[in-house]
This record gives sequence, C-alpha cells and structure tokens, in this order.
Amino acid sequence: MLPFAVEEFLRYEAPLQLLARTAARDGEVGGVPIAKGARLLVGWAAANRDPAVFPDPAAIDADRPGNRHLAFGVGLHRCLGSNVACSTIRITLEEVLRRLPDFQLVGEVERYPDAALIYSPLALPATFTPGSPG
Repeated sequence: MLPFAVEEFLRYEAPLQLLARTAARDGEVGGVPIAKGARLLVGWAAANRDPAVFPDPAAIDADRPGNRHLAFGVGLHRCLGSNVACSTIRITLEEVLRRLPDFQLVGEVERYPDAALIYSPLALPATFTPGSPG
C-alpha cells in the first residue's frame, strides 16, 4: 500500500507549488487572452486538487485509483529525478514506520511563511514511542 500512499501524499502536497512560464504563442486561458512572450505564474499544485479529475480532492485516499498527479510535472518537463524521489520517500516512510510503528500525526503541519514556489514544512507534530537504533 505504501507506494500508492506516496503517490497520494505527493498529489495532496506537491513539493513544487508554482511554476513560471513564458507563453510560446498567443492564446487564451479561461477566457483571458495571453500574448506571446507574456510571463505566467502557473498554480501547478492546484491541478492536483481538481474535482473533475480527483473525486473528493481535499481528502487523502491512499487507494485512489489512477492517481495521475502532476507533482513532478508532465511530458517533456517532468522532473528527471521523480523516480528517485518517490523511491526515497517510500524507503524513508518504510524505515520510520518500522522503527516507530505507533507514529501518528497529532496536529497541523507548520509551514514556512514565505517559501515562494516550494512547499516547505517547518514542523510536523507527531507522537510515537521511541524505538531502539537499528
């Protein structure tokens, strides 16, 4: 279940929240004209909360089928390190849960107040029984 949970966690709290882009041609987004060369700030992570794509997007659902989140981008702009990142997250969670099987979140994640484009937690309130090393 953990590999699916990792994908859901990435959907829910994408590490990259915004992307800057330059319009390659004239176009329109949501009825707003966009001129070629215009600078855009795209709320990339918002796509992961689109209710047309993700039923009940505000809920974490580790069993979410076909989780095609955009946490690492898509197409030619997909992060080259995304597979390594997913493996690192999964292995880290496996080891934390192995050593701290009663680990539980007990509050809201405290976030850095001005991290701009990056999701930057400062504190993760949790309880657990300390485990022995190894």
